Amino acid sequence: MTRCLLVVALVALLGAGCPKATSAAAAMDAGKSDEDLRREHLLDQALKGLQCPEGTRKVGDEPPAGLEAWCERDGGVRHGPYRAWHDDGAKSVAGQYQDGQRDGDWAEWHVNGQRKNELSYRAGKPDGRFTEWDESGDVTSRGVYENGRLKVPR
Repeated sequence: MTRCLLVVALVALLGAGCPKATSAAAAMDAGKSDEDLRREHLLDQALKGLQCPEGTRKVGDEPPAGLEAWCERDGGVRHGPYRAWHDDGAKSVAGQYQDGQRDGDWAEWHVNGQRKNELSYRAGKPDGRFTEWDESGDVTSRGVYENGRLKVPR
């Protein structure tokens, strides 16, 4: 029953989008699309504990014990979530491996907590939209990759 309620709550959250933040957080979210806010929320949630897929084991550790953690199969093949943190324990990198290659959404953050970049991968190659930000949070570049090749820089 509890598992069903959690699934229903997650579906409702994803369907409804992220709730509006208030105060300083709302100012930081100004100008972001609902899709950008949803992706940012999901990445933030992904940083809360590393859950390795079946058949893998956790390597490394979260702060304060470590600054990098990932899942891997026998033989050292990375498979599942990957996380890294700055020396102060703030988030640095969040992504996913599939059979030893980057796959899915990856994001990095500057030491000051501002988003640094966001990029999707498919089978180890950049594929999809990317955005880069400077340390003050201003967008410095955007574009689209297709199968590892830059298609539409902005």
